[in-house]
Amino acid sequence: MNETLTQRNKVAIAFAGLSNFLSSLITIFRLLVLNDYRQLEGLRKRGKSHEFGYIYTPLLEIGFLEIYVMFWPVGSRSLAHYHQRAWAFVRVLFNSVCESKFGVSRGELLLLTSTIAQANYWLVTAPFEVHEIEATQEEGITFHCYLGKRN
Repeated sequence: MNETLTQRNKVAIAFAGLSNFLSSLITIFRLLVLNDYRQLEGLRKRGKSHEFGYIYTPLLEIGFLEIYVMFWPVGSRSLAHYHQRAWAFVRVLFNSVCESKFGVSRGELLLLTSTIAQANYWLVTAPFEVHEIEATQEEGITFHCYLGKRN
């Protein structure tokens, strides 16, 4: 009896995991392909607040692939950082954000470029490239896909 129960539990857990995975894929498809943003408020409510003011909601985390939606209220920013060996692909979903890229010389950050990215614009950050994202005059919403090992 216990063996059957354990097998059923394993099947239920596997099915729940598959269901969550498929739900995440559908959400990603609706955001990126259909530009269907009706679920954004629900994603915001599920999100976690970062100490620098932005909100991040994980959609998918599998090995070397992480996907998030991030909300950038006016006044929020990420501060300069890099994603180690990971590529970052960021699409602006709503309004705009400002991305600044930096070089490092003798331990000092040097501003290289600053881009105001509008809705539907893609930003790409290479491994070990230092960048910062900040809100503009209105709240921005972004989709983030990290490919590779971030830490």
